Amino acid sequence: MAAYSSPDLQNGRRVRLGAGLTGILLGLSLGLLPAAQEPQTQTPKASEPAATQAPAATTSSTPQPESDRRRIDVEKKEGDWHWTFKWQAWDGMYFAVRKPLKGEDPFKKLDYFDLSKVKFSGRFGGRLMLDAAALGDLPPSGGNDYELRKFSFYMKGELVLLFPFSYKLQIDDVAGNLTTEDTWIRWDHLPYVGGLKIGQYGVPFGLENSMTGFDVTMMEMSSSVTALAPGTNYGFQVGRDFAKHRMTWALGVFAPASYSATGDQSKDYARGVIRLTGLAVDHLDQDVPEYLHLGISGSALASGKSGVEYGSRPEAHLAPYLVDTGHIPDGRATQADLEVAWVKGPFSLQTEFLGSEVERPGLPTLDFGGYYLMATWSPTGESRPYDRSGGVLTGLAPFRPFTFKHGGPGAWELALRFSHLDLSDKEIRGGRMNTMTAGVSWYMNVHAKVMLNYVHGKIDGPTPYKTVNLFEFRIAINI
Repeated sequence: MAAYSSPDLQNGRRVRLGAGLTGILLGLSLGLLPAAQEPQTQTPKASEPAATQAPAATTSSTPQPESDRRRIDVEKKEGDWHWTFKWQAWDGMYFAVRKPLKGEDPFKKLDYFDLSKVKFSGRFGGRLMLDAAALGDLPPSGGNDYELRKFSFYMKGELVLLFPFSYKLQIDDVAGNLTTEDTWIRWDHLPYVGGLKIGQYGVPFGLENSMTGFDVTMMEMSSSVTALAPGTNYGFQVGRDFAKHRMTWALGVFAPASYSATGDQSKDYARGVIRLTGLAVDHLDQDVPEYLHLGISGSALASGKSGVEYGSRPEAHLAPYLVDTGHIPDGRATQADLEVAWVKGPFSLQTEFLGSEVERPGLPTLDFGGYYLMATWSPTGESRPYDRSGGVLTGLAPFRPFTFKHGGPGAWELALRFSHLDLSDKEIRGGRMNTMTAGVSWYMNVHAKVMLNYVHGKIDGPTPYKTVNLFEFRIAINI
């Protein structure tokens, strides 16, 4: 991995084109805002919208408000086949095709077989992230101080064909790189193991690494997570929640993905991962929600010809890599992560400690590590929701969403994070980096937010940049 990227003309043109298209899409999205969501009390959302549930249909014959007049609800029946199509602005587009099967289902007592019907359902959605940054003395990693950070289009839903499957098909443009970052199929309701998931997706390791990019508190994950956590991989896993939805476990085997914007930079490996989470305090149903989340993860990596490599930017994707171990050939890495998060009402505290031990034949073992501490406060009073099925925190859901027609403050969140990363040991001088990031986020509704981060960093290593001060800005849409 190159520590610094020189400007590239072709890449710059691609970024400018992506930024232009992003501006058009953003304008269209914001144009829907008055009709997309009238003021209402929001309930906590999961890290991903439910794919197999159709938006509620409007059946009243009385005149509907503008938001309902823009919604489409079509149902059609031909013989035994039943077709459904629904579109509800921000809630996206839902479809379903189903047919009941004749005769008695011999597997009706087994959730993981289903001969009662044939069904194909889902919803279409997308994600858009447009970033800009003032990097000070740092050279932009792609030659520009703005980028289309991410543009995604996905279809997610349920398939019942002898077995009940859930699935997600997603196409991503991640900073100019075309990939299928979150594409998988899962066989659900299996006894003991819960579900079998196969595809390319975020590895269940740690808290920030297991959250969606839209739900992470700051614009980027902490430097320690970015360097040492696995990021996106190909693989399969089993796992489920248990203990009355207070705990989760996941166990998987993974290999390098086609492209990953975050996570360790090792390129040729096989990796085994395990994660266990639990709620030590569970008062999510109270008027002032409170919970204490604990988790532990482990990973064992056997590298191939490319070896092990860790590196990180100063918590800004537009900035260059400032700490980097370089390739460590023939390494075997064991990684661990300890995660803690406490939430009470509008306040939260969150931390993770990560470490990696790299064994090399005939050479001393290397130790790398890092951690972060983060505190948040929502002045508008919202509390961080919790996804019990994944053991992760999710983004704020405004009590009074913003609309151009009716106003509303949306949800505001102030955050402060300190991160430490140490990639130097023995003869490997990857560098050490301390960063302090302050952030403010405005959630217009559960689908759109604006973010501003300030990052101050101190670097001790081979880079000529010893102190960094940068501002970064994001507009994010998630449908």
